[in-house]
Amino acid sequence: MFNKKVLTISILAVAMLLITIVTYIVYGSVFSLVTNLLVLSLLLVGLIYYRKNNLSKVDEVLNNKKWFHIIFWSIIALAVLVRTIMFVSVPAGLNVDEASMLYDAYSILNYGIDRNGNSYPVYLEAWGSGQSALLAYLTIPFIAIFGMNIFSARIVLLLFSIGGVFAFYYLMKLITKSRFASLIGMLVFAIVPYTIMISRWGLDCNLFPYMFLFSSIFLIKANDNQKFLIPACILLGITLYTYAISYIFIPLFLIAIYIYWIVKKKVNWKYFIISNIILFLFAIPLILFLMINYGWIDEIHIGLITIPKLAVYRAGELGFSDFFTNLIKLPILLLSQNDGLTHNSIYSLGVMYLVLFPLMIYGIVIAIKTIKKEFNFSLFAYLIAMLIGILIILLLYNPNINKINFIWIPYMVFLSIALYNFVCNSKQTLILTGSSLMLLFITFCSLYFSVWNKEISPQFNDGLMESISYAKGLANDDLIYFSTDIHEAYIYCLIVDEESPEHYLNTRQTNDDYYRKTLKYGNYIFEVEIESVDNENIYILLLEEFNTEFNQNLTREFKIFKNFVVIY
Repeated sequence: MFNKKVLTISILAVAMLLITIVTYIVYGSVFSLVTNLLVLSLLLVGLIYYRKNNLSKVDEVLNNKKWFHIIFWSIIALAVLVRTIMFVSVPAGLNVDEASMLYDAYSILNYGIDRNGNSYPVYLEAWGSGQSALLAYLTIPFIAIFGMNIFSARIVLLLFSIGGVFAFYYLMKLITKSRFASLIGMLVFAIVPYTIMISRWGLDCNLFPYMFLFSSIFLIKANDNQKFLIPACILLGITLYTYAISYIFIPLFLIAIYIYWIVKKKVNWKYFIISNIILFLFAIPLILFLMINYGWIDEIHIGLITIPKLAVYRAGELGFSDFFTNLIKLPILLLSQNDGLTHNSIYSLGVMYLVLFPLMIYGIVIAIKTIKKEFNFSLFAYLIAMLIGILIILLLYNPNINKINFIWIPYMVFLSIALYNFVCNSKQTLILTGSSLMLLFITFCSLYFSVWNKEISPQFNDGLMESISYAKGLANDDLIYFSTDIHEAYIYCLIVDEESPEHYLNTRQTNDDYYRKTLKYGNYIFEVEIESVDNENIYILLLEEFNTEFNQNLTREFKIFKNFVVIY
């Protein structure tokens, strides 16, 4: 009789082959095509030699503390290595949102206000439309120690990512009660592109997946002991300050969990009430923030703390207007793991190795079957998280990889469950699946640290701060003009100059639109259409603007800094 599991995995292999072919047709990456075909070949060879032997020798190895610790710490070492090698140079440069967070953290540390003049704000005004504040406050100690630089901008996410590897092991242990499954999950978390890439990018919302991971561990433990609901709600309260979408995600997630507990009479009302009072206290400043930005009340100053009124509030980014459009976008986004933004993924590999997408679906099927057979609260909680995540994606305006970051921890949980189920009965499939994962990982690293980093360099304004520093050394009292194609260049000037927010606010000039775009401060002039240059001032342009024709007509000296040119 044909084994049902072999049939299931054969279907998954066909689905993975189709994804591989479509990926090649769309992106034309021969390198990724060869990698994916090799991965499929290894999996199919594992199928051919499939034998149900329960991996007794593997269990014996993992029950041996020495070998378990060798495997455990080897995965940790791999995770740390891939996250720290070339840390400040990959990605090359500093993204504008990283720069915004970095300067505001520096400004709060040294002057007690952000660059918009808000004293210890609960939410950063940033470009005018806001930025969650937690990452900036966590970055402050590192700026105090190491200075205002790329390392300080990224170190918090690096530490959270390394902590996340440990936490994901523990989460999988809670879910599966298996060391073997937990190590597989740990390896997945350590090597998927998403967790590696966000560990190297100081974007405020990148904290959310880690905070949700830490919170969910305590929430799962609270199912058996409601004392753990207190630390869960403390962490969830802090999580509210990582990403605005958490204002929707966390309440919906908790409501679903609480309904289950109430129906099953698991609620300890003492801990339940204390925990939710704590969560509500964390939420009060943000509730007031929402009321202010919906125009219901005025901006609030409580002692040194500001609950600010933003120049523009992006309330329209969540609603039903794009629901039916997103019904089409959602499967495409999850299947392709590509939102058209180079800085979010390597197109041919995706953020979770897109060839493995069918396995994630298989993991969801396994979870549902497991719950039907014998209820597993951990799996139930993560199925709820996935469903709520999908609902929110359908309500988002223009969803992308960053905006849907609440989906990726559940995604990794179900992918890990599928991989464990795939390999747990056969030494052959264990070896070959492990080889497949490492092959994907090596392919990612070879692209990420070379080709991708070169492509991303202009988007992360690599060379701009060096250009500003050089121009500043030449300027004296001369004006420094920035091309209109260099967006938000002023934030890099503030970083290079280590400028005080008071001087910036006192000398800046802005335009009349609702974002209040900075056009001038000090001797810097921004957003200028540069068609010719005079003989007195200094100009900074994008290298791509500095074309042959412009160069031929130039009578002044110039110096190139990666993606930028200084004319002086």
